[in-house]
Formats: sequence, C-alpha cells, structure tokens
Amino acid sequence: MKVRTASVLAALALGGCSALVNPDPADLGGGVGVDAGPGVDAGPGVDAGPGVDAGPGVDAGPGVDAGPGVDAGPCPRAPICDGDILEFCDGDTLVRRDCPGGCMDGACVPPTEDWIPSNVSADYWRSGVGSLETESGDLSFDTTTCMSRSGRSEIVGLDEGVEACVLSLDSLRLGPGVTLTIRGSRPVIFMVGDVASIEGVIDVSAVGDQPGPGGSAGGTRFAPTPAGLGGGERGENDGFNDGGGGGGGACGDGGNGGDGGSAEGGEGGEGFLLGGALEPLRGGGGGGLGDGAMLFPPTRTNAGPGGAGGGAIQISARERLIFGGTILAGGGGGQPGGNLGAGESNWGSGGGGGAGGSVLLESPVIEVTDGVVNAAGGGGGGSASSGGSGTAGQDGRDAEVRAVGGEPGPSPRGDFGAEGGDGGGGSQANGDLGASNDRSGANGGGGGGGGGCILVRNATGSAPDGLFRTPTAPAFRVLPIRR
Repeated sequence: MKVRTASVLAALALGGCSALVNPDPADLGGGVGVDAGPGVDAGPGVDAGPGVDAGPGVDAGPGVDAGPGVDAGPCPRAPICDGDILEFCDGDTLVRRDCPGGCMDGACVPPTEDWIPSNVSADYWRSGVGSLETESGDLSFDTTTCMSRSGRSEIVGLDEGVEACVLSLDSLRLGPGVTLTIRGSRPVIFMVGDVASIEGVIDVSAVGDQPGPGGSAGGTRFAPTPAGLGGGERGENDGFNDGGGGGGGACGDGGNGGDGGSAEGGEGGEGFLLGGALEPLRGGGGGGLGDGAMLFPPTRTNAGPGGAGGGAIQISARERLIFGGTILAGGGGGQPGGNLGAGESNWGSGGGGGAGGSVLLESPVIEVTDGVVNAAGGGGGGSASSGGSGTAGQDGRDAEVRAVGGEPGPSPRGDFGAEGGDGGGGSQANGDLGASNDRSGANGGGGGGGGGCILVRNATGSAPDGLFRTPTAPAFRVLPIRR
C-alpha cells in the first residue's frame, strides 16, 4: 500500500457524513425462534425468513476484519480522521492531510474564525460582485485606470501614501491556458471572497525599462537616479571615463555599478523591503542610469538607462487558494551603454538592473501543486567598447534562477567595456556588482538588481511543498494569517 503526505499548507474540506440507525426490534415483524445458525441469534421478533443463511459460503474476503480495532486494509476505503489528520484514498494511495480547523467524521473542518487580510479591510471581500473564471486566452489589466468588467474594482489608499488597485471577486479561476498581464502605476490586490484557483500565468514583471504595476521606473537621461525607494544611483562621469549605474533594491540590495577608468559606479539601491510584511504593498526599485555624454551636445545619449522595478501583487482568498500556476514579478534588465559614433564620442556605461517586485499570497487553506513564483532582479547592462554598444541585462521574468548581466561591446580597437552584474535570485537576494575596467576612457557595467520579496500567509504558518520560488530565504517568508 502506498502512503503519501499531501503537499498542501492546510485542509481540504471534504463533504459527506454518515448516520447510524438503531431500530427498536419491537417495531419489526417476524416470528419467534428462528435461528440463523450456530452462534448467531437474531433474538425475539426478528424473522430471517426462509432462504437466508448466515452460515458457510459467505466470506468477506482477505484483509477485511470487522473485529476490534477495525483494520481498513489496502485502499480503497472511506476517509477517516486520525486526530487532526485526515486519511483518505487517492486510487490505491493512502493520503494523510493536516486539518488546521480539526478533523471530524472523515472530513476536514474549515476554520470558522475569520481572519484579517493584509493592507486592506475585510470589507473588500464583497459578495455578489461577480467572478473571473476562464480556462484559456490572453487577458490584460491596467492598474492606472483600475477599471474591470469582472468583479468590482476601486483605487484604495494604503499606508504611507501608497495607492493600490483593489479588485473584489466572488471567486477567481485562471485555467492552465490563461496569461493575465497586469501593467500600470499602482500595485494590484485581488480580494477573493471564496476560492481562488490559479493554474495559468499572472505577469506583473518589468520588461526592460518599463516597470511592473507599482514598480519604479529606471534612471533616464532626464531623471538619472530613479524616484522612489530602493532606486540605484547613476554612474559618475570623468572625461571619457564612465561608471555603471547601480542596481535597484527591494528585498535584496542592488549591486553597485562598475567603475570605468577614474569614474566610480553608482551605488546600488537598499533592500528596503527585507523582513517586512509587505505593508504597504510596493514594487521594486529602479536601476540607476549609466553615463556617457556625447561631447556635442552633452545629452548623455550613450548612457545606458536603468532597468525598471518589478510590480507588486497580493491575492487574498478568504476560503482557499489553489496554486499550480506561475506568477512573474521580476525586475527589468539594465540597458546597455551605447556607441553612437567613433572619434570624439564618449562611449557609454551600462544601466543598473531593476529590482524584483513583491508577491503576497494569503489564505487559511493554500494548496500548491508545482507552482512557480519568480521575483528575480534584472541583470545590469553591459557597457560599450571601441567596436560598438553593449547588450542589455536579462529581465528577471526570463531567468530560471538569476538574471544574467549584459555583455560589453566588441573591442576591435582596444577593450574599453565591462559586463553587467547578475540580478539577485535563488539563495542570493543581492544583485552582483557590475564589472569594472580600470583602463583610461573605459566604461563600467551596470549593477544587478536586487531580488524581490515573496510572502505566504496561511493558517499554519508552515512553508509549502511544491512551490518553486526565486529568490529564496530570507527574501521568501511564511507567516500565519492574522486573526
């Protein structure tokens, strides 16, 4: 007999009950003195009738013992409770599942005490507002306008002046063929009054210098150091020497930009979200601008822009969250330093990678089946060299674990470039330093963006099985829901 432990964080409520009826023999008709065979006595008033024989020939089969202790034998069998653990059969496999609300009559008891969601009031669990349920297709949602044809959407003020787009739904189901892309200036919060089931893809990531919802933009020629928390600083310029931009920060610090000759790279942004409860809900910081002004005119045309910060998403399912899909919240890759001409041009350094965003999943009951949450930081941009521009850092959303920094430009007339730092991810939440090049007139690589934050809240406060996440601890945390 196979036995396995279910890879869930809390209980699956199984319906069903049984009734035991014990009739009064006096109400049943029948003769007296009918004997069903040696050792079995039906008692007065019970008539077995002709043709009924409890004697030899009736065999319950091997493995079934109705005696004391009740031996269930191999599956199949009815569900039973073992303390607060539910035992039931899945085919020929015996499954044991924890029941946070207790187990009774062969079923988990759902927790009856209500709980307090993060960031917003429980009033946003609204009933009768409609559901979003679809099995396939590409969907999009803009948190700037915060207008939805499903459920009820509204802009809600959080702490510290942050605004979020809150979408209230009766239920949510995104099937395995669904990709929901969310963009806009505000983080998004799904308040699901019943069950949320996610088997498709939800994308709140940054793409290059375009931020995810609630993430910060990267540094540009007009705003070299990104606004908002966790922004990486721009690289310095000293003549033809250019430092790379610093990576943005979130849960992990952004990596410093690499030095270019005598010019220092920009400092990486601070990991300002590390250890917090994601209240208020924020996205990742943007990477800083590289440097590299053209002499005529000095407009920083060759400087690599910083990658943008990944977005922020919260899913609060009042009853249960079933997660077997993918949530992408990676930071954008830093852009490359340019080489827009030879001679008197000042070739540019790479921009810093954007930090990964924030993902908050909470429900008393969370079931995970091969789910993926990616909040990796973006790679720093590679710098230009004598033969051309560098390449952009990889976006965090495209990374298996860590986003790779960009490559320097080709160097047919001397090596003046440097590669960007890798973004934070896996067990290393901090972004890597951009590479330096100490040659006179050289350009540094952009620093890698720091990893984002992943927070799971459930009834038990125990980590889920079956969930792949990047980055991991300490940027990944599990806490109990609040009562």
